[in-house]
Amino acid sequence: MTAHQLSQLSKYEPPTPATVPHLGVEPVSYNCHMAVMHWAFMALGKSHGQANARVAQLAVNNCDACNGRGARHATLPNSLYGTMFCSAARRIPGRDQLFAMTSAGDVLITGAPSYPSHSMVVRQSKSNDHVTIRGFNNFGTIGTGEVLQYDPVSHNITKEKYWPGGSFGNHGSALWVISHAAYMVKAQHYMAHNS
Repeated sequence: MTAHQLSQLSKYEPPTPATVPHLGVEPVSYNCHMAVMHWAFMALGKSHGQANARVAQLAVNNCDACNGRGARHATLPNSLYGTMFCSAARRIPGRDQLFAMTSAGDVLITGAPSYPSHSMVVRQSKSNDHVTIRGFNNFGTIGTGEVLQYDPVSHNITKEKYWPGGSFGNHGSALWVISHAAYMVKAQHYMAHNS
């Protein structure tokens, strides 16, 4: 369960499947948070199928429609993901601090730890001019890849184009980092209490 493993999984193993069967409807697509959880569960020794089952369990258990509280089947709620995985996040003030604050295998989120809007995995953090990420559904945040799909390209987010006006991404959001160790503690805790 090394940081290198999570980083490598984000590069070579698109979540398979990247959907969750909900009660009586077509499978619902993963969101970016679910993809990062999937990779984390694989880094803990699970197969694609086992990781998908863990993600699906969490999503369906918290789906309003599956639990008779509404009509719309949805992906994992951002607030739940924030509570479960993002409490140890530290804010990155700007692109000049990216390299000093990140390492391969860390998880980046946008928005706020209590309600993250996007998750990505740090692939490499080599210098002030080279911090790359991989993710799922990067389209809305950094304009790459396709909606609700794995983005098969590593992106160097030290570039000015990713920091319009000094904030991160297309919508000018705050960027936060969760260390690999802190994220994996949360993943292990979930695994231990939901077997």
